[in-house]
Amino acid sequence: MKKGTILIAVLIMILFMSLLVATLLLLVTQARILGERYNNSTQAIELAESGVEYAIWEMNYGNNDFKGVDGWSGTNPKTKTINDFHDGGGNIYGNISISVTDPMTADQKIVSTGTVIPNTGPAISRIVRVEVKGQAYFRHGILTSGTIKMSGGAFTDSYNSVTGGTGLGNGDVVTNGSSSSIITMSGGSHVYGNAATGPGGTIGMSGGSTVASQSHSANEQLSPITAPASLQGLPSEGSLNLSKTITGDHNYSNINLSGGKIVTITGNTNIYVTDQITLSGGSRIDVALGGISNVYVNGNVAFSGGSKVNNATKKPLSFNLWATNNCTTMNLSGGFDYYGTVYAPNANLNLSGGTKVFGSVVGKTADLSGGGVVHFDENLLTASPIYSVVPFVWQEK
Repeated sequence: MKKGTILIAVLIMILFMSLLVATLLLLVTQARILGERYNNSTQAIELAESGVEYAIWEMNYGNNDFKGVDGWSGTNPKTKTINDFHDGGGNIYGNISISVTDPMTADQKIVSTGTVIPNTGPAISRIVRVEVKGQAYFRHGILTSGTIKMSGGAFTDSYNSVTGGTGLGNGDVVTNGSSSSIITMSGGSHVYGNAATGPGGTIGMSGGSTVASQSHSANEQLSPITAPASLQGLPSEGSLNLSKTITGDHNYSNINLSGGKIVTITGNTNIYVTDQITLSGGSRIDVALGGISNVYVNGNVAFSGGSKVNNATKKPLSFNLWATNNCTTMNLSGGFDYYGTVYAPNANLNLSGGTKVFGSVVGKTADLSGGGVVHFDENLLTASPIYSVVPFVWQEK
């Protein structure tokens, strides 16, 4: 009887221990599974983030064109799938699916899905949704890396070439410079907008000059420009010095128009000028309705003597002048009228003698005198070419 009782107690103890071990094994297994799924989920979000970074790289450094030869398909959205994505050790990490809505615009949307297929259990996917904003080349009336001087009644204001309105108050002048009096204003010059310097920079004003507001934290990107290789590779057509109508892509040694000569640009036209551009004596470059021209210049520029650019359409985005670092001087004088944009990050810009610019100018320095005026086109804030995009909304799930 006593032995039977002991045996029953031992059996109960063994059963209890077996249940305890089974429970522990179950808990360990569940913990391992949960740990694996957590790791897989982390890997999936890392894949999705990699897809976002890939799309942003395409926007900033891949010409923002999402070409089929690079694996992109569709129109809107543009999509791409990267299967069997490998880590640094060559191990298969998972798959990435990327979708870009409103591609090649200033406000693109990215949806990237990262998927990991574990050894056991269903696939695990994580999604990252990102909205990006384009950083426009032309967001101010004047932008420089160095000094800005305004005198003799020079002023800046804004208007809108699409919706109308003139004499508006967004004619901002901005410099990254941080020295004392990096912006100087005299002789009744005015900034109808914000005058901004880099940290520590100051604005010197005299002679009744005014600014609508000031700020001192500017840090704008000014990147050098290189003419597209396709234009540089074209055979030179020599000097453009006669009246004519042009369209398509061209390579000229220089542009030298005088004595009332007129060049008319139709359609989409891209021009590379290996040396200087000079307009004088009432000469003109006209852009026909519906035309768009991008002119890349590798030398200095001088517009004077009542010459005009793009006075036919009067749409600044119809004429864009891009200057390489070999352009160190750009003189606009003598009643010159210009409807367009200027991007010349290594050039000293001089606007004098009643010169009027409708659009935006970017340079190394800017000197406005003798009634020089810049009317910033507010339409550029949303329609300007962009040089990079940055995320401003980021959601993960």
